[in-house]
Amino acid sequence: MKKTTLMLALIASIGAANAQDIGVTVDGRPVRFNGAEPTMKNNSVLVPMRAIFEELGADLKWNQARQEVTANKDGKVIRLVIGQRFADVDGKSVELTTPAVNENGSTMVPLRFVSEALGAQVRWNPNRMMVMVRTEGYQTGNNGKDDSGRAQPIRDRNNNGVDDRTEKPVKSRDAIATLFKSTVIPVKLDQELSSNESRVGDKFTASLDSTTGVYGNLPGGTKIEGRVVTAKRQDGTEPGMLELSFDRIVLPNGQSEEMSGTLIDLKDKGIKPDADGRLVATGKSKDNRGVYAGYGAGAGLIVGLLGGNTTTKGNVTKALLGGLLGLGAGELERSQSRKPSNVSLKPGAQFGVRLDEDLTLYRDR
Repeated sequence: MKKTTLMLALIASIGAANAQDIGVTVDGRPVRFNGAEPTMKNNSVLVPMRAIFEELGADLKWNQARQEVTANKDGKVIRLVIGQRFADVDGKSVELTTPAVNENGSTMVPLRFVSEALGAQVRWNPNRMMVMVRTEGYQTGNNGKDDSGRAQPIRDRNNNGVDDRTEKPVKSRDAIATLFKSTVIPVKLDQELSSNESRVGDKFTASLDSTTGVYGNLPGGTKIEGRVVTAKRQDGTEPGMLELSFDRIVLPNGQSEEMSGTLIDLKDKGIKPDADGRLVATGKSKDNRGVYAGYGAGAGLIVGLLGGNTTTKGNVTKALLGGLLGLGAGELERSQSRKPSNVSLKPGAQFGVRLDEDLTLYRDR
């Protein structure tokens, strides 16, 4: 009975967290929503109207009688009517994948449409349940649009916001190493994190943990920057939860590259060393995203969730009972003394960062 109760509590807590914990960043800054949270409908992310328009720098007007939203930014005008499939962008009718809706007193608008209509770029990372909006370094004038009128990125190889076509001279960059998708980088946490003290959006770093001092051409002293995606306190029989994501790698010389990484347990049975001694996630471990769940004393257990869509109870149950809790549930079965607790990660805590995309490191010349 104890095992069943603990597993059902874990299923409920993970399901609840994933049903609502969709993160949004604008130019790398986490967007905080007061009240209503981002939600997924028909494969579209809807967000509270006022928060996203203000974050994107648009002036907002609301017509209660017509249930109409009007946003204006740099002369571009967008009109949305609650429940209608078509929106108006500068006098042109545009069909929406999902219309704006009113939920529990909050007006929710489709994030991708709103952002792209205002000249931003939108990227969805299913493993991190994160929508990343970029406005910096994107042109919104006629010279920065393609034939469909969508803003195009400037060529900014030096990541300084200046178009390479106008910046002189432009440094050339040689690729010195590539770590392929599913490579696992062993790291140690640099600062304390916990499910009851940390907040969504908090940044942290973890240092390369290699006995040889070099790992896949990564030198000792390499750090990985990350942020907290989910932080849920322990509540009764429900364990605390902590989900982390990783978005930049910094070499000892200060050089850095963007990356996309996911938490993984270094004891995961799906991690195998390759011919060069690097760890690689195989099988199901290639697609799972790791979440710390608090049980008993100590840091907690890393449980794997299948893919990026775990918002339904069926998917979460499959993730837990399909062998991914071979680590978590196995430990629970062997130790009846474990009880739900908060996750507490101390400096020096060891875990793996699984690359979700190929990572290429460059040398400037």
